[in-house]
Order: sequence, then structure tokens, then C-alpha cells
Amino acid sequence: MCAKLVKKNDNAVQCDGCDHWVHIRCADIDREGYKLLQFSKPEDKWYCSKCSSPCGICSKGVRGDDPAIECDSCKKWIHNRCSLVDDSHYDHIQATNCIWMCPNCDNGNLSNTWGLTAPQTENSFHALNPESGNAHSIPSIDGKSSARRPSGKTALRKEVSIVSININGLRGKKLDLQTILSESNPDVVALQETKIDSTVTNTELIPPCLEYEIFRNDRTLRGGGTMLLIKNHLSPTQVNFIADGSESIWAKVSINGTWHYIASWYRDPDAHVEHISLLRDQLSKIMTSHRNSKLPCFHVLGDFNFSQIDWAHRLDKDSGNSVSNHSGKFLLDIMILLLINS
Repeated sequence: MCAKLVKKNDNAVQCDGCDHWVHIRCADIDREGYKLLQFSKPEDKWYCSKCSSPCGICSKGVRGDDPAIECDSCKKWIHNRCSLVDDSHYDHIQATNCIWMCPNCDNGNLSNTWGLTAPQTENSFHALNPESGNAHSIPSIDGKSSARRPSGKTALRKEVSIVSININGLRGKKLDLQTILSESNPDVVALQETKIDSTVTNTELIPPCLEYEIFRNDRTLRGGGTMLLIKNHLSPTQVNFIADGSESIWAKVSINGTWHYIASWYRDPDAHVEHISLLRDQLSKIMTSHRNSKLPCFHVLGDFNFSQIDWAHRLDKDSGNSVSNHSGKFLLDIMILLLINS
């Protein structure tokens, strides 16, 4: 490494990769480490820095014959075992030109508060009291709704499990997500901040064997994006007529004769507070389309970045006063209006 001759009496170790001798001072090995190497077992190997590089997670050497992946962001090599990449995914990554980022570079947290909920046969917001709001913002439905069943397939289910996760970078979290899908087997999963674009295929993210229909609204590899995963047996269809430029994706399923509209919504923290009015417009269009039929149910999941709302009391967390437009009043008004019209 230093290009100087390694003499007979020099403290040096031989690389098991290239067979070159390296001074312990050049290999940054202290006296204690040198003694351990001298008395190591034959199966214990040592490699110089030219034959291995430190893993970006465990810091142990990544050798040429180790299963490992180079991160496309930090350019560090990561052992498969450290990034929880199994053999099938490793083979798939080698065979494609997909972008892969190590957990250190794509370090958004999977929410540890994701939960399972069972959609009811009618809308219900128990924490809200419909005493305020402008009812005309979402059109009211005059007269009694007919009990006409949805056309097409309808699923007969006692309950449906729903999960919502701000995944903050799906490519780096796909193995974590696949574990959740395999172990908990939720019927519906709403994802926000997927950070993918059209160059990333569905099969790179969600194996077909998990049996999900995938609906996407991508932004870029560096930010935003929403996704819905809905089990194939629910026969979901994407709702396209309400596309309005918002960062959301909608689909619908028929359960026990009732249409359920499901959305994954993301509001950027820098977006104007009135941006949430796009959600009101979407709900208005859906309810108008059901003017002469049984009212549907809504499941709007997502990250709206209104962290100042005390949801239990509908107050501003900082001031303790009523929620202002800036801290999320628009969102609360939409939920109340939805309750009034249902």
C-alpha cells in the first residue's frame, strides 16, 4: 500500500485475497489486533483495503465474493445481510437497472403507528360534532337514497383491514413493506411520499405473489408521490374522473353492496393551506356521481402535514384555541361537511 518493501522482520500481514504483504501501520492494525491475527485460525481470513471495502452499515469488510450491493447515493457497498436483501431480490437487482439506495441514505421512518381499521357500512366521524361549516361547499343530496347495489363485482366481507404509511422512500423500504404485507396481509395499504417515477416498475417494489392491485400517482425520485395497494379479491378500480392535480390517488371497491372510495393523499408541508380544498372538490364530484344511488363510504388516508391539530378536542396544540385556517381548519371543515351530507 505504501509501495515500500516489506522486510523479513517487519510487522506485516498477508492479504488472503491478493496474497500481498501489508505493513500493519499501512493497514491501520494496532499491536493487539496484530497478535490476534498471528494466532487466528486458518479459516479466519484477512483482506487488504484493495480487496475489500467497509460495509456502510456494519463497517466490516465487503470482499469481492461477498453478496453485496453498491448504494446509488453514497456509493458505499452494503452486505445483503445488513440491508435485509434476500437471494431473490439480489438476483432481481443484478438483472435490472433499477436504482437502489441503502437504509442510511433513504432513512425516512416507517410509521410505527399504522393500524388496522374495519370500514363500516356508513360514514362515521365520532370525534367531530357537525355544528359548523358551510353545507353548500359539498352538495347535499335531496330526497332518500335508493338502495341500488353497485354494478359489477361486490365482495362479501365482515371486515376489511386498512393500513396507511408515510413510507418516505419506497425503494429503500420495500423489504420492510413486503414484510408487513406478508405477515399482516392487510386488504388496503395507502402509501405517501413514495419517491418513485415511471422508471421504477411495480414488480421491482411489490412481488405479484402478494396479490395486490397497484395504483400510483408518482412525482419524482426525490420527493412526493402516493400509492394504493388493494387486494385483487376486492376487484378494485381506479377513480380517474376526479384527477385535479393534487398528490392523491383514488380507487373504489364494492363491499357488501356499498361502494367504498379509498384515497391516499399527501399534502406537501410547503403547500398553501387552501390546497386541501382540492380534497373537498374530489368529494363533491364523487357525491354528485351518486346523486341517484346509495351514498358511498369514504376512506381518506394520508399525510396532510397539519401537525398542530389536537384531533381529540379540535384545538390548536400550540395556542389551545380553535384551529385556524393555517393549522388545519380547512381539513376539519371538509370532514364535518362530509358527515353532514352523509
